[in-house]
Amino acid sequence: MNFLDMKTVILGHVLTDVVCTVFMIFLWYRNRKRFKGLSFFVVDYVLQLAAVLLIILRGTVPDFLSMVLSNTMVVSGALIVLLGLERFLGRPGPHLHNYGLLILFVLIHAYFSSVQPSLMARTVNVSLGILVFTFQTLLLLTRRTGRDMRPLTRGPTIVFGSFALVSLLRIITSLVGQHPEMDFFRSGSQDGLYLLIYQMLLIAQAYSLSLLVNRALLKEVRVQEEKFFKAFHSAHYAFVMTRLKDGRILEVNEGFVNMTGFSYAEAVGKTTWELGLWVREEDRLSAIEGLKKNTRILSAEYPFQKKSGEQMTGLLSGELFRLNDEDCILASISDITDKSMAQKIISSRLRLYEFAATHSLEELLQKTLDEVEVLTNSSIGFYHFVEEDQQTLSLQAWSTRTLEEFCKSEGKGSHYPILQAGVWVDCFHQRQPVIHNDYASLANRKGLPPGHALVVRELVVPIIRGGNIVAILGIGNKPTDYTDKDINLVSYLADVAWSIAESKRLEEERGRLIMELQESLAQVKTLSGLLPICASCKKIRDDQGYWNQIESYISAHSEAEFSHSLCPDCLQKFYPDFIQKKPSS
Repeated sequence: MNFLDMKTVILGHVLTDVVCTVFMIFLWYRNRKRFKGLSFFVVDYVLQLAAVLLIILRGTVPDFLSMVLSNTMVVSGALIVLLGLERFLGRPGPHLHNYGLLILFVLIHAYFSSVQPSLMARTVNVSLGILVFTFQTLLLLTRRTGRDMRPLTRGPTIVFGSFALVSLLRIITSLVGQHPEMDFFRSGSQDGLYLLIYQMLLIAQAYSLSLLVNRALLKEVRVQEEKFFKAFHSAHYAFVMTRLKDGRILEVNEGFVNMTGFSYAEAVGKTTWELGLWVREEDRLSAIEGLKKNTRILSAEYPFQKKSGEQMTGLLSGELFRLNDEDCILASISDITDKSMAQKIISSRLRLYEFAATHSLEELLQKTLDEVEVLTNSSIGFYHFVEEDQQTLSLQAWSTRTLEEFCKSEGKGSHYPILQAGVWVDCFHQRQPVIHNDYASLANRKGLPPGHALVVRELVVPIIRGGNIVAILGIGNKPTDYTDKDINLVSYLADVAWSIAESKRLEEERGRLIMELQESLAQVKTLSGLLPICASCKKIRDDQGYWNQIESYISAHSEAEFSHSLCPDCLQKFYPDFIQKKPSS
């Protein structure tokens, strides 16, 4: 008596195959862009479902369809799973021999279905086909797969090992058992039990494949997290993760700490505005609006402020993402202060050259001080010439801001000894740039003239030409300490200013000489023209109508000088006695 009805088992097989097929389609749809081979898993279950449906229709469809084609689908499904796993695990292999075995399977099954019908032979043939392909799948999972992937394949290994074991047992029991019935649906409880086991294994296979995909996802997530962690914390530029709604910092990297000067503990938990990272609130709001509108911003240039108060120019890139159901920002800041400053210096130099073409030397020096103030964020500036005696200073210019906001002290153009100057002339004595970041604490500083700007900190740079100091450029009252970067910047612009100023001075001197030469030439032309001269006293009338002694006029209009004497005729006329008394030779 059969305690397992074969038709009931096959019907249950249909239902489980439908569920498994839908499940695999869902698994494929969710992960098709991330993993290869998932479509093969779907095809396997579609073939299993189609095979069972054809078996149920046995007697109503041709035997070739219900016997040969249906079992070919079952065995092909085992091969297709092998192909899918190879692609999923990245271990493709040759399969020409498997295609040959599949053809051989079809021929054998067709022979024992039509030429010499044998249920036992067909059962052994199907079980052997499943065994061959599942054994290859076991080799893939246990030998061909790398050790790092084997923890992921443990579940499928157990399932396909069970498939191989059950198939081997079915072959053995089929060969040693009795098979009086040739009708599959009356084959007995033994075949029904094996089909039920295969049905459960197919369910276990779907579950193990889903676990394989999920574990691969988790591994990929861990790998991506590790990559992100390494990239986040090892980047030389600053990474900062903040909440969109309030700008509160969730995470920063070492690059942020090094760039801004804020420690990890000082930064995390605070808002960017509380840290004073943004110089201007409108820049922060503009960046947030850009993120809300486009979900990302790329290479936007903003001024930022370090913990020390020093400003830097940063290139900001950011992107919105969801974290714990909150909109967050992942932003990177690259310090381009040096590059930006180099561009500003070049632009400043070009502006000074253009300015010099249409302005006086005094205006040029003032413009130079204005440019240096902007680039160093200073508020006072002065420019002194040092006389050739290397002992005397002459104040040539104050910056525009110094005159308008700070300094009312007189003395522009005045000369005074270097020895009477304050500590700012240390640069003259040391022949190098000098920084006083705490001016009030200097013991040897001298008092400031009435109306002079209050000095908090200063940077003074000597300009040296031909071994002599020819000028001194000074700036002061930067909100933060002056640094070596400021020295390099001010020294460069001071040299540029001197070169332009020297050219301007030479140009003005050349103009003056040209004017004098033109006046001299005009005067020489007057002497060579028609001169009104008195016929009696020989006086000459000038352009204003005045009569001048001829020697006075010529002396004024040339470099000639006169001395007085008497010619022989006049001597004879006015002093005849002197001629007569003169002894003869």
